[in-house]
Amino acid sequence: MEYSLCVFVLLTTLSSVSPGQFPTPQIIKDWVDHIQKDLIALTDKASGLQDLIQIYDKHKTHFSVESNNARKLVATAAGNIEKLLAKRSEALKVRSPPAFAML
Repeated sequence: MEYSLCVFVLLTTLSSVSPGQFPTPQIIKDWVDHIQKDLIALTDKASGLQDLIQIYDKHKTHFSVESNNARKLVATAAGNIEKLLAKRSEALKVRSPPAFAML
């Protein structure tokens, strides 16, 4: 539900309460439930959750759930990054002439 529509529904509900009377706990609970449903719907739409669910359902045969060792994954990633940086550093050393040769 659009934001403006939510506000309209809330204002119409509020206008049904007489000015001298505070809303009953049940009316307040109904408002909260309605607002909560609207927020969930808006969040799902904005996040693309339904699209992700459809993509997963379409391709679920390609996915698997496996346990892993977080420390090992981090160590592997760190090692890969160090190797990459070392290769780039070496490549820069090979490509650039010594500083004194430029004088």
